[in-house]
Amino acid sequence: MGAALGSGFWTSLSDCNAGQLGWATGLTELCHAMRFLGPHIAQLSQHKFMKPEDPGSLVQRQLDAYNAKNVEAWLSTYSHDAEHFNLHGERLAQGHHELRTRIQARFREPNLHARLLSRTVVGNVVVDSEEITRNFPEGLGTIEMLCIYEVVSVRIARALFALGGKGVSGVPNDAA
Repeated sequence: MGAALGSGFWTSLSDCNAGQLGWATGLTELCHAMRFLGPHIAQLSQHKFMKPEDPGSLVQRQLDAYNAKNVEAWLSTYSHDAEHFNLHGERLAQGHHELRTRIQARFREPNLHARLLSRTVVGNVVVDSEEITRNFPEGLGTIEMLCIYEVVSVRIARALFALGGKGVSGVPNDAA
């Protein structure tokens, strides 16, 4: 068996491979872990904690989750105490519980889809102009929406919404 590392002698590689030194056992376990994690390392390098997400990309991820009707992915873009307001100040929802309740009701609309018309990013503020396809009580239609997102610490902290023109196609919801 080779000498301990602290003694000034190098041990043979076969001693390490055989796990005869205490640190070698740890090294062997580390190697096993690296082999296990190897396929996932590329994904980890793209994780938001590894590389901060810019506000425009975060809001795009939120829009993609909205169009996919993925509640959890949509909520993951918002801080836990996020707030939604109409443009004139009325608070519509605060926190994940209220946001979840509102978005689950919206996601039940079969034709719901947001089409991005334009996006402007200034610092941590993202302004989207969108056309939303909705299932209104009077039938299938669209509504213009201005969405203003404030991003704080890689999450949407506040969102303000202004509604524009609404158009209804006259097509009943069940025929769409």
